[in-house]
Amino acid sequence: MNIFLEKILLRKMNILSLLYSENRPFTVKELAIRLGYTSKTILKMIEVLEFELQKWSNTVQLVVKENKEIQLETAENFSLKVIELSYLKESHIFKACEAIFNEDFVDIATFSNENYISYSTLYGRLIAIRPVLKQYQLEFKPNNKAHFLGEEKQLRYFFFHFYWHSSWGMEWPFKGIEKKQLAPFIKAIEGFKNRSLMVSEQEFFFYWLGVISVRIQHKHPIKEIPLMEVIIEGNPKFEVFSQQMYPLFKEHFLLEESQLHNEIKFLFIILFNYTQYELEDPLISEMLVFSQNKAHLVFETTNYWLKRYMEFFDLTLSAAEYGAVYTNLIHLHFRVHFFEGDQSSFFSRAEEKDKKEDVYHLMMGCFYKELFQESKYYPILKHKNELVLNYTLIARKFIKLEIEYQPVRIQLLSVYGKAEALQLSKKLQQMCEVKIEFSYTLGEKVDLIISDRHYEELEYSIAPLIIWNEEPKVTDFMRIINLIEELTIQKFKHYLLKSETSQFPFLE
Repeated sequence: MNIFLEKILLRKMNILSLLYSENRPFTVKELAIRLGYTSKTILKMIEVLEFELQKWSNTVQLVVKENKEIQLETAENFSLKVIELSYLKESHIFKACEAIFNEDFVDIATFSNENYISYSTLYGRLIAIRPVLKQYQLEFKPNNKAHFLGEEKQLRYFFFHFYWHSSWGMEWPFKGIEKKQLAPFIKAIEGFKNRSLMVSEQEFFFYWLGVISVRIQHKHPIKEIPLMEVIIEGNPKFEVFSQQMYPLFKEHFLLEESQLHNEIKFLFIILFNYTQYELEDPLISEMLVFSQNKAHLVFETTNYWLKRYMEFFDLTLSAAEYGAVYTNLIHLHFRVHFFEGDQSSFFSRAEEKDKKEDVYHLMMGCFYKELFQESKYYPILKHKNELVLNYTLIARKFIKLEIEYQPVRIQLLSVYGKAEALQLSKKLQQMCEVKIEFSYTLGEKVDLIISDRHYEELEYSIAPLIIWNEEPKVTDFMRIINLIEELTIQKFKHYLLKSETSQFPFLE
């Protein structure tokens, strides 16, 4: 949500995020280099933060040591999102978006006067979020009563992400709507799904219902959307859902009959869009039957995806794997086709670049390029960020590939001898997801050397050397595992580079 923070608030959040990321002291110089600020700016921000963090003193404390090193000490139940939300509430652009959602935004001049900010500054900041709005097919219209212009479903989608990524369940953000009012809807959803929702799922649907309720309250009901009929027409589950939801919508909202039915359809689509299946899920067969003979781009894209996937990686899926992958893809492809918008646009590049890659992510990124060669499926496949992320999750969950690239080779030396080295190797392999080859003899070609002592012979090795404790602790193992993952990614990138020149022979 850094895109909605004022510059000075963003600086403070960046400092806190870096301090929070590693449980150790930082020097002012290191903070300045890592964040690209001057040492003077760092010192000034630290002074301000020391004072501001006092309101959360029971869970977080900024410690400035005598040698000027700085460390963030936190309780186990502390979340940096608490401070981020506090800063967002101070931000004029965040407050302006909230006012637009709640229709409290009269015009830029009035809002500027009420919030002690110049007209030009506020206008500039609203213009600055235009790229984010564009992702959601929305426009900022400053004339008369300022508002965001676009389809109702897109406005709802934008504001769902706006509140979901800012509030983080710490508070209920929807004015005029009490959360408990919406509890009957959650109960009805649980009845429809024939299971209890996890607390995270409940919160997710509470937020969607909050957005829907506010929009209806301000007389912006959803209109008929032809694309919804692709999933609703001939779907027996919708009839059951509609019967359960009709009395609730009738009781809670003043809507015309046609509007009421459109809102029920929209909520059904929300549930459909975010449905996921596990392997051997009995509901998979229902979805497979429903999908038969469906002539629509969503189903065609999914069929194309599976055909190309099995050709690309030269594999055959079991019936259970095929069903799980197919049905999860249907829901994913319909979601990106129904809603326009990339929620990653709410976050800065600095926030995104810290996300770790793994072999599956690289593999699916490579496969995505292959998929994208067919222009017919562009309306769905154009949503790269969300698709590659979810393709990766699906592949990692349901598809096991034996990709023949060289595993990481490690030379592990222990002062207690080979028997102890073997025990440590076994423990390290159990903790690490990727395959490792071990060596216990000096001179062999390896990617990494782990030792509990310095030896003169090791100084001439090309491979990096890691010294850990004679009796390694959990932190030692985690440090090694992180390095192994980095080495694995490097090897796989090299493998992909070689494969690109030989038509991707992933499996021999």
